[in-house]
Amino acid sequence: MRKRLTLPSLALLLTAASAGLAACPAIAADPQKLVIAAGAKSEPTHAFAVLLCQLLNQQQKRHNIACEVKEGDGGVAALQALDGEELHVTFARADLIAQAASGTGPFRDRGPVRGSSRERRGGPNEDLRALFSLQIETFVVLARADTGAKTPADLKTKRLNIGPRGSGPRVMFDLLAPALGWAVRDFTIAAELKEADQADALCRGRVDAVLYLAASPDAAVRNAAQACETVIVPVAGREIEALDRETHYLVRSTIPGGLYKGAPRDVPSVGFAITAAGTSKTDARVIYEVVKTVFDNLQRVQRADPVFARLEPRRMTGDGLAVPLHDGAAKLYKERGWIK
Repeated sequence: MRKRLTLPSLALLLTAASAGLAACPAIAADPQKLVIAAGAKSEPTHAFAVLLCQLLNQQQKRHNIACEVKEGDGGVAALQALDGEELHVTFARADLIAQAASGTGPFRDRGPVRGSSRERRGGPNEDLRALFSLQIETFVVLARADTGAKTPADLKTKRLNIGPRGSGPRVMFDLLAPALGWAVRDFTIAAELKEADQADALCRGRVDAVLYLAASPDAAVRNAAQACETVIVPVAGREIEALDRETHYLVRSTIPGGLYKGAPRDVPSVGFAITAAGTSKTDARVIYEVVKTVFDNLQRVQRADPVFARLEPRRMTGDGLAVPLHDGAAKLYKERGWIK
């Protein structure tokens, strides 16, 4: 005779089945991938990216984000590849980010993305977003001490290495020249030596002054200052202040006194911030976790490289950012009272 399930028996079976399901572990979703382009291993941003991924991956069980560092080209190539799918965060000078956003300079035309089968789009990239800035690459005007140069105007009629076209120092020279009252024709020689060759030319007397765009402290500037008697020429004045106000990606900077031979006191100048950039296509939750990890571990970041030693939150979240903040970054900064 077939047994029938009574209502009490059916209730017991359903209760047991529910308990069994609750005891089974939930199937975890695949981690959300985060790829950071960090440039060459010799660059400070590479050490920063490695540390950031280590810190994020230590907390993977909490936020389910898997971070990896992609070594290779930085700057222009990384900004061209930044798509929020294969690449989520990169580091670049603020002036390059401004060009990428506006579709000018090397970002004007379509073309292949280096290291990828994809093709970059030409023109403005309205999806670019800033996360925070890191070190400032400062414009350093290093002159022979025997020139007697105390201001940029004193270098007129001298022999100046302005650097090759497209180099950082040359970009800054072209931007600042009108404000400094400089024109190429003002100089006896306007050389286009590579950075690796200019210290030797300076100390052998082939040029009177050279230009660097470098985060402090910088080994190349230090070596040049030690190789012969030099001075660092201040870059300041009303015209520079006006240019700073109208150029949102330019920031005023200071070369700390005592850092280089021949410069015992702070020297004012200007520079470009190295900025962590992403795209609005990347999940705000992921970017929130990225910036939270950075600022929760800022002391460790400061020890990752000497150029990070002076980082502080309010400057990192405002100075020299060439594009709007990512929503995920803005959320954290509002929570901490750093922005409104």
